[in-house]
Amino acid sequence: EEAVTYTHTKDYYPYLNLTTQDTLILPINIDVELSVESLRDLNLKSNYFYIRLKEAYYTKSDSVYITKSLDTIKTDVMNYVQLIYPESDQTFIGGVYFDGKINDSTYQYTNSLFEGVLPHKWDLRNYPFDNQQLKIRFRALEDSSYISLNVTKLYSPSLSNDFPDLMDGFSVEGISFKKRYLTDLFSMIETSEGIQRNLVVEEIIFLVDIDRKGSFLYFKLFFGAFLSFIISCLVFFISRNLFETRITLSLGGIFGAVGNKYFVESAMPEIQVLTKADLIN
Repeated sequence: EEAVTYTHTKDYYPYLNLTTQDTLILPINIDVELSVESLRDLNLKSNYFYIRLKEAYYTKSDSVYITKSLDTIKTDVMNYVQLIYPESDQTFIGGVYFDGKINDSTYQYTNSLFEGVLPHKWDLRNYPFDNQQLKIRFRALEDSSYISLNVTKLYSPSLSNDFPDLMDGFSVEGISFKKRYLTDLFSMIETSEGIQRNLVVEEIIFLVDIDRKGSFLYFKLFFGAFLSFIISCLVFFISRNLFETRITLSLGGIFGAVGNKYFVESAMPEIQVLTKADLIN
């Protein structure tokens, strides 16, 4: 049989004419670096927070590759990976800096600055002793067979030493990351003759761990409930002959507890899960 002399053709995804003589290896690996410089506007009443960060991308591929068949393939990382953020008039993206190569021309890297708001879904099941994870997502714009994302091993994800604009009561504890695959139900790619599948892209999610110092908040929220409990206990120390006084104190404790419940709910967004605050009330 005649030997196969190609690995990819323009007829199928990713529509590149590569032969066994080409040195371009797929998928193209792009490493992501993140440095968080500022955080603020973390508020229960808002589903967004402000962040300023620096992002950098590393790859061992040159920004342009010429195949043996003289086709030009652009492997500029900015065309294949994107920070996911909502469009807003508060968004600012600094100039994209092409900083050339490092480590004896092993890596090609690019960095830029981002300032803006990112969405946050509050997890309040343990409120007011809850911890939050702020998510920063980087997503590949091509199928995982073409572009693969990873966190760079050159530099660990980093956080500023201080976040003076973060609301009192919150503290930044650390940063971690995870990787996942997303299936695009509206995009199909043809991988070989008569075979199609959905586009599958990779996503790197950085998780900034936020701890809440809940002791004072706990006292502040449930001080009224504590008073109601004390008033209710005092009823047992009043003579049975003073029936009206006992009833008055009991009703006062009930109304105090109910009022404290609504005070706690007014301090929280409307959620559909049972929280520790509900159980305490």
